[in-house]
Amino acid sequence: MEKKVTLILVGLLLLGTSSLAAAETVKKECVLKQIASVEARGVVNFLTSPAELFYTCKREIKEHPKAWPATYIPRFSGI
Repeated sequence: MEKKVTLILVGLLLLGTSSLAAAETVKKECVLKQIASVEARGVVNFLTSPAELFYTCKREIKEHPKAWPATYIPRFSGI
């Protein structure tokens, strides 16, 4: 029984190795373009976070009328 479990665990561990050895088909972007796209996502997240505060509060009060203060912070932070 112990050998079967070990074999299954080793098989699951080695299951992802074929994808690591696959050829890279995605065209690499310039480093500056990658940095710019990450910065753009950050700016969008920063600008939309006030709306997220409002909509999360509104949704939590509707879904959990009595427990919304306890569920608001984990839901807003993405936990």
